[in-house]
Amino acid sequence: MIQARTISLGLIAAAALAGCNTTEPLLDESVSQGLVVRSVTVDVSALQKGITGRESDKTPAQVKADVEQALRATLLGPDARRGNAEVLVQITSVRLVSPGQKFALGSLGGASAITGVITVTGAGSGSVLLAPTEVSASSEELRLGGVIGALTTPSVEKDYADTVAGFANNVKTRLLGGNE
Repeated sequence: MIQARTISLGLIAAAALAGCNTTEPLLDESVSQGLVVRSVTVDVSALQKGITGRESDKTPAQVKADVEQALRATLLGPDARRGNAEVLVQITSVRLVSPGQKFALGSLGGASAITGVITVTGAGSGSVLLAPTEVSASSEELRLGGVIGALTTPSVEKDYADTVAGFANNVKTRLLGGNE
């Protein structure tokens, strides 16, 4: 009985962590500490299908505008004009998990997420500070699977907004660490 309970709790914890974003730094700490982002550019040319998983009326152009705005809000500080780095993010997928996927697949249905390839270059010099690196991040809210997950799935608009914000915050944490 105790073993079954321990295994069940372990599986629940693993499932909950499966949707968590990694915060592993993308840059060496010595580089990230001196990094001041001057510009952020988002490219959606690789986003062929727009949003997948849930039906949404967001076009790739709207995804570009929303992700760019969120990244600029999180990455550009007051010293951005004197920044030493330019960030390019090529969005490759935006997947919003539907209530049906949450119900049918439970925690295996995954979390809504944005995946992109990030490149950081030196402003002016063009030197590569971060070679193209794939990053995938989801909303920062815990979402359950199964019946409860299906019943508590937010609207497509909220899910999209939360996923964009989660992606931007994850990129900031991974690029700049605790630095502003």
